[in-house]
Amino acid sequence: MHSTPIYIISLNGIGNAGGVERVSYYFNEILKEHYQTKIITSPLKNAGKLGFVLNPLLLSIKLLFTPNKFVLCNSWNAFLYGADISVHHGTTYGINTHLPETVTFGTKLLAKMEQISAKKAKNVLSVSMNCSKELVQNYKINPDKIFLLNNFVDDELFIPKKTKKTAATKIIFVGSLGERKGLSNLVKLSDYLETVKGYKLLIATNTSSNTHLFENHKNTQIYTGLNINEMADFYTKGDVLYFPTKYEGFSMSTLEALSCGIPVVGSDFAVTDELIGYKFCKRIDDFEPANVLKEADKLKNKYQNKKEEIHNSIKKRFGKDVYKKQFLEYVESLYQSV
Repeated sequence: MHSTPIYIISLNGIGNAGGVERVSYYFNEILKEHYQTKIITSPLKNAGKLGFVLNPLLLSIKLLFTPNKFVLCNSWNAFLYGADISVHHGTTYGINTHLPETVTFGTKLLAKMEQISAKKAKNVLSVSMNCSKELVQNYKINPDKIFLLNNFVDDELFIPKKTKKTAATKIIFVGSLGERKGLSNLVKLSDYLETVKGYKLLIATNTSSNTHLFENHKNTQIYTGLNINEMADFYTKGDVLYFPTKYEGFSMSTLEALSCGIPVVGSDFAVTDELIGYKFCKRIDDFEPANVLKEADKLKNKYQNKKEEIHNSIKKRFGKDVYKKQFLEYVESLYQSV
């Protein structure tokens, strides 16, 4: 066990509440086998709207006066401290660009904090090709210090399972019900399914926010607050994942569905450049319900008996063991200089 501890900076802690927290959980699980790890969260738990600035400031100061450490920080979470590794799960600049209607002073400030954290960091870990491109083009980060490592999927938990076949095509969606995830297109599909036969829409979301938009829709079912094991079972209920998201760093939902043997149809942020070569991933830009159903039916018909094939393809490139090896080699190469 190495003596210098690794501090994992994650303001909201670790767990399954969101993508950053999930990835931080996996960081800790991988690293604690070889290093002393310590999870650093928000020092001010009830700071209100100012918390997203005050907490990173306080953590930056704390880290400056903490000796003997190796810091792995989630982007802006301690933006004034030059972390050993600054992890970027996408960029707020990218979100602001793709969802201009949501831009506020706060989101502009957050983008600036991200840029500062990446510039100050000794090294930057990016989760996708698009994220790396945005860091270089929009934040002017030196590409030589960016290491690309796609998110991975727990291929031992998210596995294909035999389910009873039904005549109806079951389309699933996983994510928060906000416009960044493509809410308007999801509602449009749900509305359309009330007018046609042979389809069901199953939605898994963390909270009840905006679930009222699907009230009285007989062909749409909402599942809220599922834990990670329940999520693994949820994916296997579907025939196709539909993800009309407008911006992602590197979608965990997409990987988890694929690992369960479920093909994916969605936007270019659901089916990223890393995934476009897989025929069981269909990128679309026409989100009219009739087109979505046409593409979903094609994928279902072609892959409903090839779930293990999809799982094995994803495991080979995005599986836990592949990621663990690359991540540990990367951290070790940098840790030696501490």
